[in-house]
Amino acid sequence: MKEKLPVVKPKTIIEGLKQENPGVEIVSYLIPAAVFNCSSFNLLVELVTGGVVVDIDSNNVINIPGLDEISMNELAILEQGFKLGKFTTKDISLGMNSFRVESILSDLLHKKLVTIIDKEYEVTDRFKILHNTKDYATKETIKIQEVEGTKLDAKISLAQVRERIGSMVKVYNVEECWILYHKLK
Repeated sequence: MKEKLPVVKPKTIIEGLKQENPGVEIVSYLIPAAVFNCSSFNLLVELVTGGVVVDIDSNNVINIPGLDEISMNELAILEQGFKLGKFTTKDISLGMNSFRVESILSDLLHKKLVTIIDKEYEVTDRFKILHNTKDYATKETIKIQEVEGTKLDAKISLAQVRERIGSMVKVYNVEECWILYHKLK
């Protein structure tokens, strides 16, 4: 049953998906979300995981780490790694022995705050968003429209997300909405 809701819709429309995937069932979901107005930009945050939506069409979401998840040593390595771009354990000069640095980097890999390719580490978007929040801004707009889909329940409260976003940037306004997402079944 169609319902009039404040919604952010993907550029990919369901009719296009049906043409590209004949005979495949397409399911539509309504994901609870909010648009946070932060000075000169907006952030679209879905309220199932509390992640910032980077690309609505590909469902690319970055989960923001809480600062309570990161130790002081981890933060120091992340900060230095952020400045360096790509780095090795030898590039980290914080007065720690290499075994300690490797142990912390292992923890950061587990937390998905760094990646490693060919023995070079790089800080992930999950940490970069804390520094360059504006780079993850959305251009999506909320429109009141009749939509149909299975509504998902919010698992993160708006207050929790506002607190996390507010630790990075000043939030001026919040508009609740739904993200329409189509998935091939």
